[in-house]
Parts: sequence; C-alpha cells; structure tokens
Amino acid sequence: MAATLWSETAVAPRNQPSLEDGRSADICVVGGGVGGVAASYFLAAGGASVILLEADRIGSGAAGKSSGFANAGLWVPPSDIIKAIGASYGARLIGMLGAAPRKTFDLINTLGLECDAKHAGTLQCAPDEAAFNDLRERLAASSSPASELKLVEADETARLTGTTAYRGALVDYRAGVMQPLSYVRSLAVAAEKAGATIYEKSTAVRFDYANDRWTVSTEQGSVSAKWLLVASEAHMIGRHFGLRREYVPMPYFNAATRPLTRAEKAAVMPAGQPIVDLRKVVSSFRFDAHDRLVAGSIGEVASLDGVINRNWIARKIARLFPRLRGIEMEFAWAGTIGVTNNHMPTVHHIGRHAYALGGYNGRGLAAGTVLAEMLSQVVLGRLQEADLPVPVTEPGIARLAGLRGKALRSAAAAFHLIDARWS
Repeated sequence: MAATLWSETAVAPRNQPSLEDGRSADICVVGGGVGGVAASYFLAAGGASVILLEADRIGSGAAGKSSGFANAGLWVPPSDIIKAIGASYGARLIGMLGAAPRKTFDLINTLGLECDAKHAGTLQCAPDEAAFNDLRERLAASSSPASELKLVEADETARLTGTTAYRGALVDYRAGVMQPLSYVRSLAVAAEKAGATIYEKSTAVRFDYANDRWTVSTEQGSVSAKWLLVASEAHMIGRHFGLRREYVPMPYFNAATRPLTRAEKAAVMPAGQPIVDLRKVVSSFRFDAHDRLVAGSIGEVASLDGVINRNWIARKIARLFPRLRGIEMEFAWAGTIGVTNNHMPTVHHIGRHAYALGGYNGRGLAAGTVLAEMLSQVVLGRLQEADLPVPVTEPGIARLAGLRGKALRSAAAAFHLIDARWS
C-alpha cells in the first residue's frame, strides 16, 4: 500500500526552494501547516511582508496526515472549556470554535481553493444510551440554532448512516470534510499571491533577539524580522522555547479502501455525511472525492500495534457495512495529534514581539485557520491581545508526555484487540 492517500490525490506541490542567504521581513513564520500557512496568508493580505520557513514540505506534518474533518468544538464539553479558561474566554472560544468550520469553508470558496471541500455536516454517532445522553446534554448546553445541530433517534440514524449499530446521533451541520493536504497547499499558493515568501527544507535551528529584531537561522541562511510567529505545534524541531514539552503525542491512523462502486456507496452513509463514532476509542468514517471509504482511529499503522489496528478497521467496516466485508484497503497511514493538558488551543508569549500558536487537539483544520487569522490581526495591530478567544500564556509542560503518548497508543491497540464483538 502507498503511504498516504492525500499525498497521492492532492493538488501538485510547488516545491519551494530552501533558504540559502539572508532575508528580511516584517514577520517570520515558522511552520508550514494549517496555522503557519493561514497566518502567512492573513498577514500578507493585511499588508505585511512575510517569510515562512518550513522544515520539510508544506503540509508534511499533522495536516497532511489527518482525516480531513473540519469540526466544530473540541473533544471536551463546553462546561469544561469554561472551567479551564474562565467564563469570558470560555464563551469566546466556544463561539469561535462553533463558527470555525463555516469561516474556513467561506475562505475556501472566496479564494477558490482546490481541496474537495464538502460542507454538508457530520454525524456524531452514539453507540449506547450513555453516549446518547451525553449528546443530549451537549445539545442542551449549546447556543447553536436548530438549523445547525439536530439530535436524531436510532431509526433516523440508521437511515442516515446505512447501519443499525447506533443508538442515535447528533447531526452537526456546521462541520464538513476536505482533502487536507490540498487545502494547505492551495492556501500556501494564496499566501504567495498575497505577497508571502515561502521556503521549504529550511529548518529553523536558532532564534536570537537583539536591537528589536528577531534573527531566525537555518543551516544555510537567516531571516531578520520584527515579529516571530511559531506555528509548528507538536512537530517543533529541537527544544526551542520549550514548546515540545507541552504536548502529549497522540497517534491517529487512517486506512482507505479502493473506490466503491455506485451500488456499494448507496448502502454506505447514504446521506453523504461522515461518521464520528463516539465509542470509548473514537473512530471516524468518510468518503474522499473518489468514493474511497476512509476510516480512522487512535493508534499506529506500524509494528504489532499496526497489525492490530488494521485488522480492527477491517472488522469494524464489515460490522457497520456488511456489503463491504473483505474490501481491499489501498492506503494506510498515521499522523500525530498534539494534546494539551486541558485540551484547549494555545497562544503563547515566547519573547518580545513573538508568539507560538497551536494546541488544536485534533481540530486543526478549522480551529487552526480561524485562530491564525485572529492572531494575525493582533500582530497587525487591528485586534487587542485581550480580545483573543484564549488567554495568552507561557508555554506549559505536559509531564511524562512521552510515556502518556505511549500509553494512549497501547490502550487504543488493546481496545481494538479485545473489541471482538465487531468481528
């Protein structure tokens, strides 16, 4: 199997040059994922000169290995958000997260980005009564209108999903899916058209501040800038600013089938809305633009864990959609989600005129886009720092992050191994 579905089907990369000399700009952005590319676009569109440094290729980190969901909200309920960051910030963050998918799809439409975007909602599916009650409580706590969120019972859920496996579902019309690598690559093109300069294969190895300027050095060149924005999240190279210590690395894998026939697709998620399965270990199911079923869950695809997880995906597809039993899998890959201690996105002070942006906790496509836009407005002097939807803080420390990441991976594999009733 090829490594990644998205790399095989994405719009062509532009393959930007490496930085090989000294350059100057208003703002240096480090990291070519959603946050960094979105910030570069909004900053350049706002009139600033911007240089973006990417250690590998645009979208090569979490974005290009994700499931491609643009979700509203976070894994944690709204009450936990308010408890974690207070009523004022909490209300702002909940509002931002609820609107983030719509704003992201509006940006895609406005810029004409080629990324197979489908803004038709998702189905958050409850496997049992307890999970359904949780969905009911989330709906009751939401301020979203009925046109955006709807709770449906088992019969309607079966009609929408094509399976009788669920007690019910919350239909979230705010959300949708896209080809994530195409999104980042297309947005990078838009950033260039707005005036940003992008360098790939240009790892930032040193950061110095003197005379009101940042100097960001790579192996072969450097950028001098008044402002610095680090947007590499859990993929930060080295230990700069202590950012890597903040994240628990949670692996998330995906596998994609061959393209389904018309008859097969008619029996699988006939409403066309992707599934988020809310069992103890979350899983997801969606179509790509070529009618492949893309299924994902927490875990790896390599080593023994990978064998367990791939076998489980095959069993689960067969249980949910018996017509697809034994279907060929053409792709399998895994990425890393950076999980913060409180599961909230973060904006950090990392020095004078310097911010770090991240902590999307698996919600990077939409939340990363919108939070990058808001932070860009702060840098441009058009928004007050205090008006951001999260407090600006110092980088934190996720204690025993490596061990906790391994524990998440092992627990997911164990769950998949013993989940025999799906066979």
